[in-house]
Parts: sequence; C-alpha cells; structure tokens
Amino acid sequence: MMKKLSIVILLLIAGVWQLHGQNSKVTSGVMALDANNVGEAISKLEEGIANKALFTKNTKPVSKAYYNLHKAYLRVANAGEDPTLADLKKKYPDAAWRSKVYLDSAYNSLDGAEYKKRFVLDNSAQNLWYALFFEGASLFDAQKHAEALKYINAAEEVNPDVFLTSRLLGPIHLALADTANAVTWLEKSISLYKTRYITPKPEELAKLRENASFTQEFKQDSGQLSYVYRQLAVVYNAQKTPEKALTLLEEGIALTGDKDISTIELSIYQQNPSLFEGAVKKFEAAIAKDPANNTIKLAYASMLERNKQNEKAMELYTQVLSTDNSSIEAHYGLGASYINQAAALSEEKAKTNNEKKIDELNEKILALLDKAYPHMKFLHEQQPNEREWLSQLVVITGNTNRMDEMEAYGKKLAAMNK
Repeated sequence: MMKKLSIVILLLIAGVWQLHGQNSKVTSGVMALDANNVGEAISKLEEGIANKALFTKNTKPVSKAYYNLHKAYLRVANAGEDPTLADLKKKYPDAAWRSKVYLDSAYNSLDGAEYKKRFVLDNSAQNLWYALFFEGASLFDAQKHAEALKYINAAEEVNPDVFLTSRLLGPIHLALADTANAVTWLEKSISLYKTRYITPKPEELAKLRENASFTQEFKQDSGQLSYVYRQLAVVYNAQKTPEKALTLLEEGIALTGDKDISTIELSIYQQNPSLFEGAVKKFEAAIAKDPANNTIKLAYASMLERNKQNEKAMELYTQVLSTDNSSIEAHYGLGASYINQAAALSEEKAKTNNEKKIDELNEKILALLDKAYPHMKFLHEQQPNEREWLSQLVVITGNTNRMDEMEAYGKKLAAMNK
C-alpha cells in the first residue's frame, strides 16, 4: 500500500514539475519579447504551449502565451526592412496570419475578456489590420484570390469598417465570381467614405483635418474612390441596370472630378441603344468640353453608326483623321462605311432592269469603292496578316480596274488560306 502511495505522490510531483516547466518557458518567452528578442520569444512561447493538457487547471499561462505570440508574430509581419528580423520574415512568411490566429486563441481562452481589453489598450488593431491587409493585397496582386479573401476578411474582423478593406473586398469577390458580395462591399466602401469625409459638418471636418493622420487617410482614400465608382458602375451595367450605373457615375464625377468616370459613363450610353437620346446629349457635351479628344469622337461615331446615323458618324471619323491619320478605328470606320454603302447600292442594282439606272448605280458604287480603297490599304499595311483587309482589297481593286494590285493581293490571300 505504501509503495502504491509513493508512486502516486511521485506522479503528482512530476506533474507539478512539468507544469512549472511549461510556465517557466512562457515566462521566459515573454521576457525575451520584452527584450526585443523576437525569435527567442517565439521559440520559447511555442514550446511553452506545446503540451496544452498541462494547463487544464491553470489557463493564465497559456492565455498569456497566446497573446504574446500574437504580439511576436505581429512584429515580424510589420518588420518592414528591419535587418534584425529579416531571417524571421523568411522563416514565417505567414506571420500576419499566425498573429491573428493566436489573438483569436487568446480571445477564446477562459481569460479572453482580459485580452480583449489588453488588445485595445495596446492599440494593436491598426497594426494587425495593416499586416493582414498588406498580405491580402499582395496575394490579390498575385491572383491568389481565395487566399487574399482569407486575409482581407481577417483584416475586416480585426478593424471593421475601414474604407480600403471594403474597397478591396469588392474586386476580390468579383474575381471569385461572387457578384452579390462584390456589390455589397463596393457599395459599403462608398458609404464609409461619405460617412467619414462628406457627412460631418464643415467645422467638424476642419477640426479633423488638423490631424495629420486624418489628412493622410483622406488623400489615400480619395485616390481610390474613383476606382470604386467605376467598378460598381460596370457591374450595375452588366446586371442590366444602366440607369442605376449612370446615376452612380454622376455622383462619382461630382465627388472626384475624374475624367475616367466620364469615359465609363459614355461607354454605358454607347452600349445601351435604349438610352440613345440621352447619349447624344452626353457625347455632344463631352466633345464641346474636350474637342481634341478623339477617343470620345470614335466612341460617339460607333454609336451613331449602330443607330443608322452614318453621315454624322463619317463626319466624326474624318475629324479624327484630320488630326491623327494613324487612327486604325477611324480608317476602319470610314472604309467600312463606304463599302457598306456600295453594297447597299449593289443590292438595289440587282433589283432593277433599267439600264440607265444600272449605269448610274455602277458609277456611284465605283466612286464609293475608290473612297474606301486608301482606308483598306492603310489597314492592310498596319495589319498585314488580317484576311479581312486583303479580301476587301481584292474586291475593290478588281472593281476599280487596279488589276496588278488585285493580282498581288490575291496571291497574298491565297498564301494565307493554304
């Protein structure tokens, strides 16, 4: 009986010493972190929590270890170019994620309430948010969208309602083909921007802008706002709600003055025939405001063509070529317009037996093909491997008695078709 009792006592003593050893490792880990020996701190603290069963009756050491591991990994994640932490950054590329995991573990321990208060007192939310956001943004740039979502969701959890977080969650969800959530986050980012920078009274904003940090954030967020409006408008348009997209863009233009937003606006008008009347007014106003902008003129001309207003479209193409004779779009627009007119007259000719009418139509057809010729020739010179231009040149040169050229173009076309 005494022998059995001695064994029990020995086992209890061994357990006490094991617990003491674990506690000691946690303590030494915390001390190492306080001394800025981050690598040693991580090693000791990880070792200290290796056998969690030993902490069944005393949770304070393990909770303390969790929280200090969160702090240690956060230092690694936000080390920047610190040469003393370079090796640790290589060793722990997921330091930001580890920091968040250990913070959650501290929160979920029996001492969680204490560490939630400590996290606030340590003012760590911004630092952990930055680490998670930066890593998530890097993953998004690398097109690792699912991983990026994990990090950015964690950043939102740590520090909710940050404009940049919502702004990035929108395109991440779009990349993952989750349009509903993309819209939710893009809309939220605009709402957050307004709440922070637009809604406050002028005197409140003036006081806030005395803070250098606020001013920096304002510039940073404002630089991203235009993107949000453009992205959300494109989604609305794709969802067959162009009017909603246009209303949003008007607001975006008023807030940012970004010319790129105006371009998206014109593009949506161009894509939706039902908005033609409003589109004409918008394009005319845009050209009047920026008469040298050939991109707007080309988009307007294309829209006019689709709405059977070819004469006005050709006028715009001609205007573009008068200032930029290298415009492929303008050469194509004019060349195709002349060819289409010639084709329409050919159909008309096929329906009549009146010789005089046929002669008149032939003359008009040849005149149109002559006008189309230099534009098709230019397109072929710019894109020599495009079959369409060669096919048109064979037809044009054959009908306008340019027989040598027709033969040369014909041989090129035949060689392509082999």
